[in-house]
Amino acid sequence: LKFRQAIQAALDLDQVMAGGTDGLYQLDHSWLWPGNSFYSEAGKELYDINNAKRAKVLLQASGYKHEPVHFVISNVSFHIKFGTIIVEQLRAIGLNIKPVMVDLATLVAVTQSDRGWHLAINGFRSAPFLGAYAYEPILSGPSNWARIKHDPAMQNAWNIFNTSMDENIRKESWSEIQMLTYANVQTVKLGNQGFLIGASTSLKGYRP
Repeated sequence: LKFRQAIQAALDLDQVMAGGTDGLYQLDHSWLWPGNSFYSEAGKELYDINNAKRAKVLLQASGYKHEPVHFVISNVSFHIKFGTIIVEQLRAIGLNIKPVMVDLATLVAVTQSDRGWHLAINGFRSAPFLGAYAYEPILSGPSNWARIKHDPAMQNAWNIFNTSMDENIRKESWSEIQMLTYANVQTVKLGNQGFLIGASTSLKGYRP
């Protein structure tokens, strides 16, 4: 856990997002977008810590001995941009990062295995009709990206979220799920990425 916390503490997410998106981004801790009824403040204090000194202390406490850390990065252009910045930030705290460049299909396949990698980068998204449900296979069950084999707290939170008829209880369980992703450093959310889909001085009244 302390090793993962060191990575969480090390990252300057503003720098990562600015460099990887050409400025089209928002720093936001939540897995769901602002305005969504399930938007939660859970874990906010563990987002974008950006404290190299704290990261080095955590790394030392983890017992890390400069072993190679294989970081899988796909050949998608913004993955490369994000990955390049992250590699340098993690090297700065003493991690022996070894970037592994692959195509996107290989990244997805590799990250469903327990061997051959330690870190990976990918993008995830939801939609209004899915909301938090979009993240269940990523965070829980056999396909979870953290490759956690047994996580009773996470599974229990999802069970409540999926079965309760009380919206307030579902919101509480979703906040618990989000908090667990931060407390256990199951993933590190970088931010919200935008995409430029059209630009013209003559274009009027367009709504994406």
